Amino acid sequence: MSYWKKGLTNNVEKTLAAKHQEDMVMQFAFDDPAFMPDFRLTNIHLADGKYPVATADYFANDLYYQIEYSVCQLKGTQNALGVRIEVKNEGYVDKTANVRVKLGYYPEDEIFDYHYMPYW
Repeated sequence: MSYWKKGLTNNVEKTLAAKHQEDMVMQFAFDDPAFMPDFRLTNIHLADGKYPVATADYFANDLYYQIEYSVCQLKGTQNALGVRIEVKNEGYVDKTANVRVKLGYYPEDEIFDYHYMPYW
């Protein structure tokens, strides 16, 4: 079974349309001053290994960050994205937790341009 939809890779019009579609991107920054979490240290898993609720875990500066994502269909092609962020202080000193969230819509080929590199 192929990951790509049938005909997408051989259809120039569909490929160009996919490259220029707008994607919703949600970015997070933690602490103050803010830093971006290292995606290579991200632990992402599904609830009970099967439900469509993804959880990402981060640990930095004695703070444990847990981000939970879920999507539910409203009607037709409309969906709602739910995000829950929980921060726990794992250290011995009181700290203030800061989480910044940036939501944006960007053309696919500008943010994920490495997806469109030719493989010869």
